[in-house]
Amino acid sequence: MGTICPALDLRVPNGVITASCFHSGYFLLKTLRPLAEASIVAGGEVSGENFNTYIDDFCDGYIDTMPERTAFVKAINGIKDQEAFSAACTEHLTAHENINTWYDPIDPLSSITQREVCDLHFKLFTSLREKQRSSLAEYVSFSYLASLDLFLNAQA
Repeated sequence: MGTICPALDLRVPNGVITASCFHSGYFLLKTLRPLAEASIVAGGEVSGENFNTYIDDFCDGYIDTMPERTAFVKAINGIKDQEAFSAACTEHLTAHENINTWYDPIDPLSSITQREVCDLHFKLFTSLREKQRSSLAEYVSFSYLASLDLFLNAQA
């Protein structure tokens, strides 16, 4: 991790690293723990292969995936009109498949629609503007928290 994180500093604000590490760590643990446990029991060879595949995918894609959330926020956080915001948000989500990888999901369940993600972010960014927040790091960090909240509420 020490060799990967320094490579992100130009594309990911420093204040975001904690939120992104927590968010990705949560989904890493949620995905990998059952695979790791299954690979320990007798006959878990297939699960062991799956575990290694997930680890390889994480290591191969981390540097390209982590700046996606910041790019998403940059693309939409200045748009104040709800229709224009929704259009730009949906277009960005559709055009950038790395923004929804298994370890850094913006919509972590198939039951969560792009519209829900975009509506949530519009309300979030409007609230942040009303509170005179302007830091990109705050917007990105709150985007992570909003996605996690959306996921946890959908699970309930």
